[in-house]
Amino acid sequence: MYNRRRAGGCRRKIVYAVSMVLSSALLCTGKVTIHTLHFIINYERGILTLRAKKLYIMLLLFLLFCAMVIYLIYSKSQDKYEFSRLNGKIIVSNPTFKVNNGNGVLLFNPLSKNKEIIGNEKINHVIYFDENENMIASDERANIVQLNMKTANSKKGLSGIPTGAIGFAMRNHHNSVSYMIGNELMLLDISTLKTNTIRLPNIQSEKNFLAGYSWINEGESIVYSNGIEIFLYNIDTGDLRKLGIGRYPGFSPDSHYMFYSSSRDELIVKEISTGGQWTYKGEHIYPQFSPDNNFLAFQIQSKKSLSKGRDLIIWDYKAGKTITAIQDIGLDRSSQFVWIE
Repeated sequence: MYNRRRAGGCRRKIVYAVSMVLSSALLCTGKVTIHTLHFIINYERGILTLRAKKLYIMLLLFLLFCAMVIYLIYSKSQDKYEFSRLNGKIIVSNPTFKVNNGNGVLLFNPLSKNKEIIGNEKINHVIYFDENENMIASDERANIVQLNMKTANSKKGLSGIPTGAIGFAMRNHHNSVSYMIGNELMLLDISTLKTNTIRLPNIQSEKNFLAGYSWINEGESIVYSNGIEIFLYNIDTGDLRKLGIGRYPGFSPDSHYMFYSSSRDELIVKEISTGGQWTYKGEHIYPQFSPDNNFLAFQIQSKKSLSKGRDLIIWDYKAGKTITAIQDIGLDRSSQFVWIE
């Protein structure tokens, strides 16, 4: 009996304290009523009527409802703030077979959140896309193709893709497409349809392998990793400079920032001039800078329940915030994408 009274006294004190907090919150909003005060006094005295109990339950439900409304408003304002600073369009292969049978590409506007499927070709990797909807991509038959999404029957095959080819990119203003095959970097000239091999320093050994690359300075130079170190290499002059440790590097459009993976679950953005850096902890696939250099987009395993696909994430690295831009991209649709102005 003693223990029961003692436990009851503890509960009474806890509920009393909670009641005081709740009433203080209501006092700040000018909503405190005489009934609430009576309830607190009566609970302290151990006198609770049925009406007081109902009042207390209603009070808790009301405060819970207010908290949920405030949270939803705050979350919405955060999304609005983040998206108000975004620009350009993200182009990825049609992320679902539910629309247009999986054909075409998805144009996603991160500012308005508008999504539009255009074209009827089955596309795997988007390599290049411009404002006139001219595109270079890889298709379902493992070919590199050139086409205009506005014009029917404009598809032109450029080259077959060797088995195991990954890391497709456009070498700016050099009219050529590059991709990795093993430890070699291949370069396809679109005008002549000839393929050449670029030999990168510090790659050809048993310990090293080509772990990502990116073109910079209009395609004159390339930044790449040999699985351990990151290098900046001028294709024409042969100048080579070590930039640091890491894998899968890439430069921002203005060449002032660089991203790279320090591990499988750690993505780093580094400012070249100051050495300042920002870190994202978690999975990151196919990172891409935004046209204004302020954001990074990448894919992760989808957080949608029972999904086996991927989500497209946008990371404001300076603010340390992320937004889920596109959710549940099917695995056979999740591929390289581009972010254009």
